Amino acid sequence: MEIIAKAIEMLAKSNEITLASVNENGYPIICALSKIKSEGIKKFWVATGLSSTKVSHFKTNSKASACFYSGGNSITLMGKVSVNQDY
Repeated sequence: MEIIAKAIEMLAKSNEITLASVNENGYPIICALSKIKSEGIKKFWVATGLSSTKVSHFKTNSKASACFYSGGNSITLMGKVSVNQDY
């Protein structure tokens, strides 16, 4: 549980998250996005345009990997993305 507490603290301090999507050819595409907010390490929100290539990728394939860092340490997570237009 100590690693989870450390990861939550790191995510809370991070202003940017690198987020990887899978493109139409099955290759990962990574970009840095501004973090809006986070709830633990299972939910976090980032800012991007709804017409962006990244959103198009996630509408086709919701699998993702996210990486955030603080103080020279990093945490990488895998999961699924949902596109939220209400924030």
